[in-house]
Amino acid sequence: MIDIELESFKARVEMLYEDAVEHLYQHAGKLILLLALISIGFYLLDYMIPIILLAMISAVSIMTTRLELNSLGIELTTFSTVLMGVVSGPETGALLGLLFILTELFTGNPPGVYIIWVVPGYAAAGYLAGMFAGTGIILLGSAMTIGLQSVFLLCTSLIMRDKVPRYLQFSVFNIVFNALLFTAIGPEALELLSALA
Repeated sequence: MIDIELESFKARVEMLYEDAVEHLYQHAGKLILLLALISIGFYLLDYMIPIILLAMISAVSIMTTRLELNSLGIELTTFSTVLMGVVSGPETGALLGLLFILTELFTGNPPGVYIIWVVPGYAAAGYLAGMFAGTGIILLGSAMTIGLQSVFLLCTSLIMRDKVPRYLQFSVFNIVFNALLFTAIGPEALELLSALA
């Protein structure tokens, strides 16, 4: 009886191991890219805050993809890009916006043609956040979110008309999500990041 249970247990462990190895092989490219992006962020920047934000962006991106919640507009890239642009200045804000969006894109769903306008959009948002750092974070963050989503919706309607209804839903939810995020924790997060920078 014990031998049968032990064999059954060994078989389950071997099956779990094989599944884990197969999963690792399937996602090895994403993992390598994520580690490369984190390494770049670590060596180009003298502080750990962006690395922590990258990990949070990745976690949220993976979670929303696996739970199929992408249409709800939940992401931390906009919040992180605007905050770091304000704290670090335009050039570093642009670099971090680029790094943050690439991390989100490659840890979530496979990127599509929209990468052409989304990636430069986040670099521009980081730069502009640094330029308008004197503006209140709630207003700035909400305005940046509305601006990004408006540009993205326009580009989507010009290039991928069939995706407009789905993207419109994402945009509305994303604007509400980010407005709530900037209102709820934006000032405190900015104060904390400013103190650490």
